[in-house]
Amino acid sequence: MGRDAKNETRETQFAKWVKWETELPAWKALSGNAKAAYMHFKIRCRTEGKRLKYNNNGKVALSSRTLAAEMGCNPRTAMTAMAALQAKGWIVCMKRGHLGVQGQAAAPEWRLTMLATETNGKSRLPTYEPKYWEHGHDYPIREYKSSQKSGPSRGDASRFRAKDNHGPTIVRLKR
Repeated sequence: MGRDAKNETRETQFAKWVKWETELPAWKALSGNAKAAYMHFKIRCRTEGKRLKYNNNGKVALSSRTLAAEMGCNPRTAMTAMAALQAKGWIVCMKRGHLGVQGQAAAPEWRLTMLATETNGKSRLPTYEPKYWEHGHDYPIREYKSSQKSGPSRGDASRFRAKDNHGPTIVRLKR
């Protein structure tokens, strides 16, 4: 007897592993954490399948804290992985994350460049940025530019100074 596909309910998510993508220099230049992070992005992206009602590539919402919780690592490690994926062209930030008026945060929205995108009901082909990546020529990073602590410490007011002035910038509000 064959299986009854009509009554099946899928409770697990799968991501397609594409062999030729792993042979690209952009993939080989990634760290293990960045490769694991990409698979988490790919699991969240719905682009293929006969029964899908829509394609969410370009609107894949994933914050560094959520990714860190899923990977079981530090949020800085997740940010570094996201920055590496952006630099090599695997993901592109479509909408930056922000904190709303009511204090509810919105995660950044991402597009996976190796998968098709749908905008306004029109399907668009993948852009394949990792195929054109060359060593030493990284793509610009829009979100999570640096997860490493750089510059002055938090208590130092010098980080608020303007480039031309040597004193702190003070803004006074009129009543």
